[in-house]
Amino acid sequence: METTKNAVYTATTTGTGERKPLGLWRKAVSVLLALVLAVGVWAAVPVGVNAATAVEKKADKAFRVAWKNEEDFRWGPFQKYPGISDDTDLKPLTLGKKIDYSTLRTLRYFKANASDKYVLSVKKPRYFQPCMYVFNEDGKVLGHYRFTKKVTKHTIKLVKGKTYYFYTCMDLIEDLKISRAWVTVNKTSATLGVGKAITLKASVSPSIKNKKVTWSSSNKKIAAVDKNGKVTAKKAGEVKITAQLAGGQKAVCTVTVKKITAKPSTKAVPASKAVKKNESITLTAPKGTALYYTTNGKNPTTKSTKVKAGKTAEIKITKKTTVKVIAQKSGEIASAVVVRNYTV
Repeated sequence: METTKNAVYTATTTGTGERKPLGLWRKAVSVLLALVLAVGVWAAVPVGVNAATAVEKKADKAFRVAWKNEEDFRWGPFQKYPGISDDTDLKPLTLGKKIDYSTLRTLRYFKANASDKYVLSVKKPRYFQPCMYVFNEDGKVLGHYRFTKKVTKHTIKLVKGKTYYFYTCMDLIEDLKISRAWVTVNKTSATLGVGKAITLKASVSPSIKNKKVTWSSSNKKIAAVDKNGKVTAKKAGEVKITAQLAGGQKAVCTVTVKKITAKPSTKAVPASKAVKKNESITLTAPKGTALYYTTNGKNPTTKSTKVKAGKTAEIKITKKTTVKVIAQKSGEIASAVVVRNYTV
């Protein structure tokens, strides 16, 4: 005789495999234990399985229509509709929460909680200009939005209560975020010379009732900002200029402040004078400072003809000539323009 055990009963069997009947009290205990286990199994079933299925069916219906009408979905090897449950990763987008598109076929859905403009933003792309397609629950493609190192935000208008889908086929997108109560600044970065100023402009979501923007600087010794967004550079360094709403939403512009190179002296660029025809004047770049010049009347830039630091350049004067020159030390902003007129 041997003893057999499992989660529901304990009984003895004869050598022939026949099971002896349990006593009445043991049957009662077994039934009670079975009920407890049944309740436990029922409670362990994930809540929302049917809801998830409904979400998949709704997404599948919209995706099929979009797939049929949008040729860009069906490029290269991707001619066959991939389906939702088979090859396409379907997950929700949560307002204000970042999410990665890390699989080849990725579909995210979002139900708008208000009729408003929403901002789609990403981390600066590491890959080649990833593109995001947006379509509604009817499968109508509302647009496609390409992200670059310079373009990391797009604004889209959504309707309250409607579900929208965000799809990418082959592109990997990092830190995608959708936000509503927003404030943006017209520049995300700027470079200023010491003593120079720039005025930043803030835009606020139409859904925000209190549109007052408070400006602040992370280091007033480097650059200060007034209540109107005017930033004044004070000394070399980097500073964060923040535009913030009463609700806490904010946008940041990174301002880099650099020294401005002094204008080149007459030792570097000879003073205006009369010269003999075909006589040359010599530009002498000081040690550690490069010169850039033009002879066509246009103002020079750092892309103009260059005289390297510590070097010289000869300019032959054949007729009345205006020479314009700027100087720039490494790590500084180019100087103001020096103008010299040479007559023959």
